[in-house]
Amino acid sequence: MVGNQIDASGMPQRPAFQAAFGLIILACQLLPRVHGCPGECVCTAANQAVLCSGVTNQFNDYAATSLPAWTVRLYLLCLPRLSSGGRPLPLGPALSALSPGVFRRLVELREISIRSCPIGALPAGLFAHLPALTSVTLDNMLFTSLPPGLFQGSQSIAELILQRCHEYTSQTPALLVDTPRLRLLKLIEVGLSGEQLDNLLKSAPTGMMQTLEVIMTLYPPLRLSGATLSAFSLTSLSLSNNGITDFAFLPSVGAAEVTLSYNRAPLGRIELETSSIQPNRRVTLLRLEHSGLNEIPSFLSVVFPELAELNLASNIIQQLEPSRLANLSRLVRLDLSGNQIQTLSDWRRLQPLLSAILYRDRQSGHIYLAENPIHCNCELSWIYDNPILSSSLLRDLTCQSGQFVGQLLVRLQKHQLRCRPPTVPDVTLQYWPAIFTSSDAGVPRVANETVILPGQQCNLTRRRNVTLTCSSSADPAPGLAWRLLLPSPSGGQQTAQELVRSRVSQDRQSTVTSLTLLVEWLPLEQLHLLECVSSSRYFEFSPRTNLTILLPSTDEGEGPAEGKADRVRMK
Repeated sequence: MVGNQIDASGMPQRPAFQAAFGLIILACQLLPRVHGCPGECVCTAANQAVLCSGVTNQFNDYAATSLPAWTVRLYLLCLPRLSSGGRPLPLGPALSALSPGVFRRLVELREISIRSCPIGALPAGLFAHLPALTSVTLDNMLFTSLPPGLFQGSQSIAELILQRCHEYTSQTPALLVDTPRLRLLKLIEVGLSGEQLDNLLKSAPTGMMQTLEVIMTLYPPLRLSGATLSAFSLTSLSLSNNGITDFAFLPSVGAAEVTLSYNRAPLGRIELETSSIQPNRRVTLLRLEHSGLNEIPSFLSVVFPELAELNLASNIIQQLEPSRLANLSRLVRLDLSGNQIQTLSDWRRLQPLLSAILYRDRQSGHIYLAENPIHCNCELSWIYDNPILSSSLLRDLTCQSGQFVGQLLVRLQKHQLRCRPPTVPDVTLQYWPAIFTSSDAGVPRVANETVILPGQQCNLTRRRNVTLTCSSSADPAPGLAWRLLLPSPSGGQQTAQELVRSRVSQDRQSTVTSLTLLVEWLPLEQLHLLECVSSSRYFEFSPRTNLTILLPSTDEGEGPAEGKADRVRMK
């Protein structure tokens, strides 16, 4: 059998198909030919194959009498034959119809492939009563539906491939009732909707089918019925590049290996209601490459507890969240390559998870994190402490920011990866709306913005539309907090009331954090002592900047106008 080659993600590879078909032509031409073979064909007794290219409507006339009765493999290609100089030979109208009994005398026929023929309809019984026939490929044809009885009496058919049949848009449920031994069904670039696909699968032999591939449907999104898919016990199910947005059928899938690559998860995530779902213990491999995911799906451990291999490559996932994978007790291969993961800083939860994945299978277990924008600093140093983790992870990781940009982590030592402590915060006071002027160098600047030095007192003209912005840098970016310092009732040490805190950033390429405080959030008292504190969990020292704010008793001031920024008085 020769069909479109499918790569690991489920995408058809046309160049591979063309090369494979070319090899068949070459083999048929090199082997000794059989005299008396029809003029459009090459017959080779050694492999019992007949290749007919440039097939015209005359095929129906000579096929019943001139094709060798011993034919085991028959390939019909309606593209024109080439001369020795590489030019197409003239030929009559391409084959557009086949007679119902045209193959009836080929009782030894096991494989038939019909490609690029403008056949608008296939007659009922075309492949009927061929007891040895096991493989049928129909490629680039014009039929809109396949008739019942097409395979009547040919109960040995194990493979049916329909590809590039763009007009194939409808199907009655009875097509596959005559194929009780069908093991493989491929539908590549066909026009069947989810409903019509259900019609086709309703007559498929659920006990025998091992592989089902539906790839690149012409009318996405493809909507599938979980009830239909649950009836099968497949080895492999591939539903790649079908524009699938509704994944409710997933818990019902009856397959060991499921490929859903090149679909588009809505809003970057796949969400399933898991409260009433029974675990699906049949699925052991799940592929979701190129699916637009921005997070690891949360349903995995509930829906697929037996998952051994998970491929989430080439998405936009920014964080390896351990809780999403923690209960997958059989997971041994995890592929997160080509995502947007910048750091593996949560080592307390990541270390036991990743170690368990690798220890389950010392030979084939692996975690792939290549082609992520990894930021190299001390947050990765924990990987070096575990020999199993370091041998698996370090060879895939390349520094994309931070220290040692462009270098593989496997070539670095633990002590070389360092973090940078936070700097003393800078504080800026600004009235809004901002007023922009040009500096001497022609660069725009904010006229009503004032940099405040540590310990300064600021006498403000109003409360509203006034901001205090604190900035500090570190690697990784520091956390910031604005605090209101309150005097102790007993005259002792001041107490601090936190007003606002910055959020923890997962963006490791930015090492600066800024935090803005609205002055109107402050209590009504006129005099306030504030501090901005910068902190990092990798350093005990937390630098801070203190300042005093004196507010007006009323808020009648309009704030500084252009050229009058000196209305913010400093002491």
